[in-house]
Amino acid sequence: ELTQLVVDLPDAEGAPANADTAVLLVVDVAGNMTLNGEPVPNNARGLSAAMGERLSGKTDIPVTLSADAMTPHQYVVTAMDVAAQLNITRLTIATENTR
Repeated sequence: ELTQLVVDLPDAEGAPANADTAVLLVVDVAGNMTLNGEPVPNNARGLSAAMGERLSGKTDIPVTLSADAMTPHQYVVTAMDVAAQLNITRLTIATENTR
């Protein structure tokens, strides 16, 4: 069962990003993070650097944050904080209940 919370922020100006540029940030139950399948640091500084490089300053690229329902909140909050600091305007949060 998949539950999604869509964060509805103001539309960014410019052309919409296509699916090829969408970013998937996955946080597993152990707090490990991957960005489009590539391992990234699970701390704010390292994650911010990795996401910033991937986004190249574009704040309208769709970012999906996917976390297992049992993932500790601190990792999810860290990821959300980084997205906010990078001014991400299209953030979707998905949680997967594995029970």
